[in-house]
Amino acid sequence: MERIIVNGEVKEFSVEDFPATLLDLVKKIDLIPEGLIADVDGVVVQNTEFETFELKPESKIELVQFVGGG
Repeated sequence: MERIIVNGEVKEFSVEDFPATLLDLVKKIDLIPEGLIADVDGVVVQNTEFETFELKPESKIELVQFVGGG
């Protein structure tokens, strides 16, 4: 099993099911990438980069959803 930490919660995946990119992870945990920003091991990643940003086992990821309002 491979694991990553998302917003403080350990997520485990089989080697075959491990998300290759940040976009894969976002889809696997049923989030919509629009309005999201990520911090992966101290690197800020804009949602426009999710598709190409590769993940590694043991990465620590913080996902933040921006919500508009008045």
